[in-house]
Amino acid sequence: MLPIFGKLDALINSAKIKTENFYYGRIYPVFLALAVFLFWILNLQMVGFALVTIIGSFALIAYDDLLPTIPALLTIPMTIRKSTVFDTSIMPYIILIPAVIAFIVHNFRYKWIKPKFDALFFGLIGVTVALLAGGIGAGYAEHYKYGISFVMIAGVAMLAVHFFYTNRIKLNDKCNQKKYLAFSVTCVGNLACVQLIYALISVKLYGNAEFIFPTFCWANTNSIGYMILIATPMCAYLALDAKWVTPYAINVLFYYVCAFLTESDGATFILIALAPVLLYVVIKNATKKNYQTLKLIYLTVIPLIFILVTSLFLFNFETIKAFLFNVSNDNGRSRLYQIAWELFIKAPIFGAGVGHGYQVLNFVNFHSTIYSALAYAGVIGLLAYVVLYLLRIRLIHKNHTVLGIFSMLSFVAFGLYSLIDTGEFFIVLLYITVIITVTGVTNRKGNDDPLPLTKKFTEHELSSNVDFV
Repeated sequence: MLPIFGKLDALINSAKIKTENFYYGRIYPVFLALAVFLFWILNLQMVGFALVTIIGSFALIAYDDLLPTIPALLTIPMTIRKSTVFDTSIMPYIILIPAVIAFIVHNFRYKWIKPKFDALFFGLIGVTVALLAGGIGAGYAEHYKYGISFVMIAGVAMLAVHFFYTNRIKLNDKCNQKKYLAFSVTCVGNLACVQLIYALISVKLYGNAEFIFPTFCWANTNSIGYMILIATPMCAYLALDAKWVTPYAINVLFYYVCAFLTESDGATFILIALAPVLLYVVIKNATKKNYQTLKLIYLTVIPLIFILVTSLFLFNFETIKAFLFNVSNDNGRSRLYQIAWELFIKAPIFGAGVGHGYQVLNFVNFHSTIYSALAYAGVIGLLAYVVLYLLRIRLIHKNHTVLGIFSMLSFVAFGLYSLIDTGEFFIVLLYITVIITVTGVTNRKGNDDPLPLTKKFTEHELSSNVDFV
């Protein structure tokens, strides 16, 4: 090794030691969320994008463990204020160059022992191949190129995320990996919610057309609904043995309020239906010191919800009636489903291809995983997604800790909403992919002690006696 590289390596190791508490602590995801929100509201999206990229890139170089990159990975999509920036500017691609270099350095700097290829990896390959094969022999080849970017997100990118996190997250005693994951997801859930609130205020008070649905920045209001569905169980998980329970309980209630603000009736309905299950799981698995507090909180909240709903029925029944109508109404989805079915009938084996949706139909999904799979990849695509769902459930189920239960709740909520919306065909797929992957990783023997599911009360103590650094 040349002297200059030896000095550089020593400098990186020194910086790694000094920043370890930051990268494995609570401040890190909170800092990223606050910084991104600040630059986002100041319309300095590329500054936020660059900041997250640099912080994540250093973690890639300095640590053989990819766990510290999770907050950066989950936060970076939320830096985008104008979703067209990747189509109209080269700047994002220039900013990503350090991340690409850091990724290359990481893989040279830290040796690979034996790559792990689990069943879900091959399931993701199946989806990628099915999407790439979509449109074969259907006469839609001229539109094929327009779907490549989508296939990269829904197929190749998620395959890469799963593979590298499965192989590059290391078992360590620096922090509780399960809580680290849940806290990071909770932070990005909160970030999505405050962005939603800011957008709504901007539209209502200032008539800012930039935030009018459905062109809501990096996502849309339905996608924020997805984020809330995914983050709510993760936040509730943190309350089980938290030192202060009340903030997490308030955070969960905040998610419910924001679900209503999205005006996404499907997400709101699923979140309401999830409430009794979530309540049961929380009370059953809470540690003894938090059981009474959680019980008191929920015994207070439930009567308040009952009073609110009863009041609406008695004095403002039209509100309830309108909500139930919106939930039951397909909002034009039946027409989309009809188009999807017609495409499937014309090309039942491989479908019409994703590019056909981009170029001819001017949209990429049919607000349903089932119909989108059939339309764009035919029977092959539907089978690929059925297998993918089964493999996800299997991987989560193998995690014999309480995290597995809450991850399953996040995934079930995501899956149900995906029956009537964009789930598998948008950037929110990244968040559920990371949750499922890390849930699989944390099932490895030796990480930290689980909360036994066979006992109602358990004083949860980590073998390393750490929560966060």
